[in-house]
Amino acid sequence: MRLLVLVLALLCGHSISQSPTSSSEGPPTKDLQTTTKPWVTEQSAKETVCKGTTDNTRNGTSGVKVCGRPSNPATTVQRILGGRLAEEGSFPWHVLVVASGRGRAGGTLIGGGWVLTAAHVFYPKGVRRTELSHQLNVTRIRTCQAGRSTNLRALLAGKSWEIEMIVVHPGFVEELHDFDNDIALIKLRRNGSEGEEEGAMPACLPALRGAGGYKEGDLLQPGTVGFVAGWGIEEGFFLRDWLRYITLPLVRQQHCQQAFQEARIGGLRPPITNNMFCAGLPEGGRDACGGDTGGGFLVPHQPSGAWYLMGIVSWGTGCARPGRYGVYTRVSSYLHWIHSVIATHS
Repeated sequence: MRLLVLVLALLCGHSISQSPTSSSEGPPTKDLQTTTKPWVTEQSAKETVCKGTTDNTRNGTSGVKVCGRPSNPATTVQRILGGRLAEEGSFPWHVLVVASGRGRAGGTLIGGGWVLTAAHVFYPKGVRRTELSHQLNVTRIRTCQAGRSTNLRALLAGKSWEIEMIVVHPGFVEELHDFDNDIALIKLRRNGSEGEEEGAMPACLPALRGAGGYKEGDLLQPGTVGFVAGWGIEEGFFLRDWLRYITLPLVRQQHCQQAFQEARIGGLRPPITNNMFCAGLPEGGRDACGGDTGGGFLVPHQPSGAWYLMGIVSWGTGCARPGRYGVYTRVSSYLHWIHSVIATHS
């Protein structure tokens, strides 16, 4: 089986789980330390990164001066079941990853030709990494259809860019019930031009400890509301034609751990580690779901107005169920790894 990855960067966002409805929607109306070497797959490729404004928003990504400034910021969803249709300009960093034979996933532009996503997008749980490495020899990316449409079919019909490499975190393992270190980087090969597609923009990363800029403690506290966007499949298996987004509050770590201790998945309980956090509502009704995995959990910072990538959609038990929460990879745990990979391969 050949793996085909298409990445579509938009002025829009990720998708949401809700009660099953008709698939005919209308358009929007208006860091873990390790001595193991990272696994890298080289790819033949071409690429475009997306242009922003002249603002100097502080970003944790080295060399990225402008980030997290959507032209049409999304607003908080107040208990709208399943979220809201995204408008153009709302999520300029969101990308769609389409793996041939495996479905869809999300990702987030972080600048410099890099996309951050989940490791299990490329390595499904329960399948050994060595059994899949030969399948990653043909990988393409679609990017920077920025803001031209939030319609999935229109984006899939757009032009494409291939990618240069995929770097999966070395601490990620194939065990079915272990989602620790569920993070990967995709490098988009530059085509010799520093020009970037109009409309798209990378999300900001939180700053490293000891560095200037906003850190996790400034951006992520229990009750903090984050935004998740995508075209994902609902639990009722209805596909989303139009990009949607939801807002979800951060859940206290201890409460999340207790909720999953009470859950059973094949008799096992995946651990909630410090490299993860949970978000959602105790009554359910809003959640990321299949097809949304790998997308970002974005937090708008006040009063700067910049949007920061704090989490990556990773796993959960079902979608939007009462007493169950979505689990996200904690980006701040991997900032050193992200910076190291970018410095090594840029």
